[in-house]
Amino acid sequence: MWLDLRPDPDLLVLWADFTQARLKVRRLAALNAHHERMSRLAIDVALASGGFLGFGAICLGEQTVLDNIHAVLSCDIRSYD
Repeated sequence: MWLDLRPDPDLLVLWADFTQARLKVRRLAALNAHHERMSRLAIDVALASGGFLGFGAICLGEQTVLDNIHAVLSCDIRSYD
């Protein structure tokens, strides 16, 4: 329809703002999903390396590393926009 009848300029601005906001939300969701996968993989490695036949507890050193990973991945990623 916009090809047949030029829309009001305010509508174009609104469309651009809406589109940029949606893209930020999608990027944020994708980044959060990636961080969840990375955290899960790190926990799986820590669990597999300890205990009997890979079943056991996470040692204090591994937990410290996992806490550091979580702190890095939990930073306010909106500041990178």
